[in-house]
Amino acid sequence: MKSALILFLAAAILPATAASAGTPVTVRQYAIGQWTIAVRRNGFSQQIVCQLRGPHIRFQRGAVGFDTHTDRGVSDAWYRIDGAAARPWRDRYPMLVEQDVSIESGGLDDPTRGIVWLPLADLARAHTVIVQVRARGGHVRLKRFSLKGLAYMHDAATRLGCPVDGYVV
Repeated sequence: MKSALILFLAAAILPATAASAGTPVTVRQYAIGQWTIAVRRNGFSQQIVCQLRGPHIRFQRGAVGFDTHTDRGVSDAWYRIDGAAARPWRDRYPMLVEQDVSIESGGLDDPTRGIVWLPLADLARAHTVIVQVRARGGHVRLKRFSLKGLAYMHDAATRLGCPVDGYVV
């Protein structure tokens, strides 16, 4: 009788425990100006993963990506920060690799998916980035990106608990 009661209680308790193991991920979104932060918290592990985005701008640990919407690779792209001299994007590649920035997310024909990544350290006080890419047919296109509010949102992400290495693109 006692063992039957224990089995009954175990059967009643186990399904509840198994059901609670599927704790959902909570997502909270914050927006200021052109920037949004999505903070995802895993209910089981309490791990936090964050996504910081602006219009046609992506963020990951140590870098900001500028989506040029080109269907060609951007290996020959140039950029200019706040009117300074233009520089080839590929000159920043070693620094990005050193910081373990993931810049190749596309296929062999367009490994960067039209995104020019720059180290966050280069953009600490920047207001505008202009990227020059070659479009189909060899035409040159300039894309202007405003960074207004990026430093504030990066600080806000830290205050919201976003870990330095917990950003997703």
